[in-house]
Amino acid sequence: MGFERLESDHSVYTYERVKIIMPIFVDDITLASKSRKALDKTVKELAKHFPLRDLGPTSFLLGVHITRDFEKCTIFSLSQHQYIVDMLDHFGFGTCSPVSTPMDPGL
Repeated sequence: MGFERLESDHSVYTYERVKIIMPIFVDDITLASKSRKALDKTVKELAKHFPLRDLGPTSFLLGVHITRDFEKCTIFSLSQHQYIVDMLDHFGFGTCSPVSTPMDPGL
């Protein structure tokens, strides 16, 4: 289809004519591009070669929650909240309450 594998990360492919980035993790593929038309065309072409389900816009990727501003075409935030909660539980701190930092502000 014209994608080239990155030498720095063999699980990421790019398509240069219309910039499309396609990271692959086991059986999950994520597509990123400024061109919605190019993404739609790529999904249709991939469907000719592989059974797939289009799950729509990405909201979680490898444990990272992605919040986007679709009107501005930007990513608003990236969060690993659930990972932090899981680690607190794992190490026995899941029921701890937050406290202010015992340090002079601005130090």
